[in-house]
Amino acid sequence: MKRKLFSLFIAALCCVSTWALDQDTDGYYLLGSAQDWQEFAALVQTTPAANARMVADIDLGDDQTHIGSMAEGGTPSYAGVFDGQGHTLTVNYVGGSNQIVAPFTKTSGATIKNLHVAGSIQSAFAYIGVVGMAGSGSVISKVWMSATMTTSQSGWVQSAAIAGYCDGTIRDCLFTGTYTSNGSSAGGMGGFYGYTNASPAITNCLSTGTFTQGNWQGGGVHTNCYLKQYPTDLTTGCSWATDEALADGTIATALQAGREEEIWVQDGDSPMLKLFASEIAPEEPTVWENGVLPGKFSINANGDQVFFSQGNLQYQATTDIWRFAICQSDYIGANNTYISETYDDWVDLLQWGAGDNPTTIVTYTYNTFVEFGSHAISNGGNTPDAWRTMTKDEWVYIFCGRTNAESLFGLGAVNGVNGVIILPDNWTTPDDLTFNPSTEHGLTWLSDGYYRSNTADGYSHNVYTSEQWTTMETNGAVFLPSAGVRYFGSRNIGLIGTEGYYWSSTKTGSTHANIMTFSANILNPQHNGMQDYGHSIRLVQAVPSDPGPATGIEEGTGDGLRVTEKILRDNQILILRGEKVYTITGQEVK
Repeated sequence: MKRKLFSLFIAALCCVSTWALDQDTDGYYLLGSAQDWQEFAALVQTTPAANARMVADIDLGDDQTHIGSMAEGGTPSYAGVFDGQGHTLTVNYVGGSNQIVAPFTKTSGATIKNLHVAGSIQSAFAYIGVVGMAGSGSVISKVWMSATMTTSQSGWVQSAAIAGYCDGTIRDCLFTGTYTSNGSSAGGMGGFYGYTNASPAITNCLSTGTFTQGNWQGGGVHTNCYLKQYPTDLTTGCSWATDEALADGTIATALQAGREEEIWVQDGDSPMLKLFASEIAPEEPTVWENGVLPGKFSINANGDQVFFSQGNLQYQATTDIWRFAICQSDYIGANNTYISETYDDWVDLLQWGAGDNPTTIVTYTYNTFVEFGSHAISNGGNTPDAWRTMTKDEWVYIFCGRTNAESLFGLGAVNGVNGVIILPDNWTTPDDLTFNPSTEHGLTWLSDGYYRSNTADGYSHNVYTSEQWTTMETNGAVFLPSAGVRYFGSRNIGLIGTEGYYWSSTKTGSTHANIMTFSANILNPQHNGMQDYGHSIRLVQAVPSDPGPATGIEEGTGDGLRVTEKILRDNQILILRGEKVYTITGQEVK
């Protein structure tokens, strides 16, 4: 059989990086380990503007790798975008003479954001902090520094929690660590930055950390900033952070400054960046009993119907536990790259039929499909064989065979996640909401057996907030997120957020099986793909057949359920329903 590579994979397969780091569809390098940090630091030496996203907490241990040059006059200066995505970088840096010691030693035009730095930094020189020297155009935003810092620099320390030197912007940053100076002078030792020759902008920042000494932060424009300790004389635009104001929410409210996006919250007895708040309970999603969504979907002309599970199937190897994602829009994404028998977190891009070997990453042909639903799903009833994978014909029927099938699906986005929305057979759009079938926006069924549009704007057809989607879901709607793909026989991940691939149980040859796949301008319910790719799984459960009134006895009406009971009259067993009496064959007794 001719091995046909589908077009949705071509671009990703043709782009081969000389670095081992994986990249997402935006070109960001994905960092989830100390080795990833090391490789990215090496990359920055030749590509200073490289962008990165952390996909897991990273503990560097005793590794001394920094991003950028450790020399005050050296190169390069980091110039890319580094997004911690709410993760923690733990360091144990020990610097030598004339060495800048910081995760990011020097930046120029860089953006460092959404990052928590913990651990320890020891220096015999100036310029320590999250960024040692933040040059012109640098932005440090939503960064929390909780590390213990020590400097033995004599004279002017020129160091701080966030940036030792700053010629850029610091906004919405927090320092809660400790700073000890063994030097002879406290000059240039500050909560936000230590020294500047320019006029940096410091906005909506808080320092509750402790200092052994300190009396000057240089120039700069401070706006709505708060300090619990240091400097002796407040800089214009800064206020003291009293214990009372920290504990009663006054400062958290002031730092939030009336913005629509919630950035600062009260976390226990002190303000915290919402990204890192530990005591802020997340909004609870709707809990579906045994993981069963309420919508009913016909899967063949015989009238058989299924319920979908509440989310994509996920697996944790170290506990051998299967579960459904909590929300329909949830997916694991880049962390699938760590799939292995010893990986202690969740994965959700699995090879075809690998129900007996879910962590396999080698090229493998499954001659027999091992059903994923044969396992007990922890939040899906926890009973083996309660769920199953749909066949190719069933996927096709949902999108093409049901009555009004072309009006019962559409591409869109839920809570910022792209994907495809599928509506149940008896759909009624809730009041105050709209639904736009993608077939009314250019998506057309082709003779080749799939839908296609000439315009790749499908994810804009239906856009719902989390609250709006709760209403849609309660009415039976299903959402399949664009969770990407794990490429064949590897840990390489791609197409996250742009394309979705969902297995069927149907085999098409010794190496291939059918997939339901979609992108911003394509939906193919019967794509033919290789079995050794890692794809998403959304399981279904049969809707129990409705036997109806087995004996012809009148059913309940809209005014409520009628109690049915057996009675004995004249030595004859009769059925009493409401005020009417029937024989066991369904004949009404007058």
